[in-house]
Amino acid sequence: MKQRISIFVFVLAMSLMSVGASAQEHHRGGHRFSPEEFAQKCDCFITSEAKLTQQESQKFLPLYHAMKDAQRKLMQERGRLVREAMKDDSNDKQTLKTLERLIEIDRQVVDIEQDYQKKMLKVLSPSKLLKVRVAEKKFERQMLHKMANRSRPYKNGK
Repeated sequence: MKQRISIFVFVLAMSLMSVGASAQEHHRGGHRFSPEEFAQKCDCFITSEAKLTQQESQKFLPLYHAMKDAQRKLMQERGRLVREAMKDDSNDKQTLKTLERLIEIDRQVVDIEQDYQKKMLKVLSPSKLLKVRVAEKKFERQMLHKMANRSRPYKNGK
């Protein structure tokens, strides 16, 4: 359950950062959010925090990206379903089907992580993989903190 929540929070954070950063930068006249730039910063952070060697990083990161891409597709479907259900005050029977599909998607996201974990353990030791996961969460928290600070330009009553 915690795994599902953390995956959901990560994908939600990435989505929010995309929307928030794009809106903020557009409003300020700056550059737009770049998923490639975000992924590169995440890769560097994880590599550094988990102390991955160049060889480990070269083998691990393609697996990590493939996992995240597969999970992202499911989470986009999840978001679409929720938006459609919220727009449409459909009957309880349809809403129940939507809720069941959301749980199915959450299970699929966790299944993807479990499958990729097996592959990743062929490249990294369990302790390194745990360090990667901790680093990933730390990066997410830092990005959410930065987003929160950007959205409050007049902090401290100024």
